[in-house]
Parts: sequence; C-alpha cells; structure tokens
Amino acid sequence: MAAVANGMRYMNMSVARRMADSLTRATLTSREIEVLNLVAHGQPNKAIARQLRIELGTVKSHMSAIMAKLGATSRTHAARIAAARGLVEEGVASAPAPRSSHAAGPERSLQFVAS
Repeated sequence: MAAVANGMRYMNMSVARRMADSLTRATLTSREIEVLNLVAHGQPNKAIARQLRIELGTVKSHMSAIMAKLGATSRTHAARIAAARGLVEEGVASAPAPRSSHAAGPERSLQFVAS
C-alpha cells in the first residue's frame, strides 16, 4: 500500500496476466467477433451468412481465421477458448429453448462482453 500512496499503480495479478496474455495473441477483427458471437449462440454457418448478409464461403473463411488465431480445433472449441479468455461469458439464452423430451432446464449460451 505504501507504493500506491507514493503514486505507483496497483493491478490485480489475474488482470495483469490477462493483459499480458492478450498482448501475445493475434487479435480478432470486428467481423470475426460478430461471427464468433453468433457461433457462441449456436448458429450454424448458413444462418450466420444470412444474418450478416455475406456468402457461406466468407463465413467459413472467417471461422478458419478465428480457429487459427485462437488455436481452436472446432467451432465449439473456439467458443470455449473465447469464454476462457473473457471474450464471451456464459449466460442463459434470451430466446426460449426448443422443447425436447429430455430438456433439463434453460438453454445455456455464450455472450460477448464489452472489453
């Protein structure tokens, strides 16, 4: 606390690690973030293409770039990595989940958080 009193800054260790970690990784473009957001909400490539008004091949190109930048091996893996890095957070989907005979509760999805 003496250091802070002398004008130095304090940063929580977990925040410092996340900041250092983020500096060593490739950043996602705004369009890649849009695509990843829709992936995190369970949207298939065709639905993403329709919603963003882009070609299916473009969505696939974005997904390839996202997976390469995140070091992911699948769409689900990319969403999980993004959640672990604080790019998205888990939350309950706003739309009601489709009813099924084995539904145990509300559907879970990933949502982006502002950074």
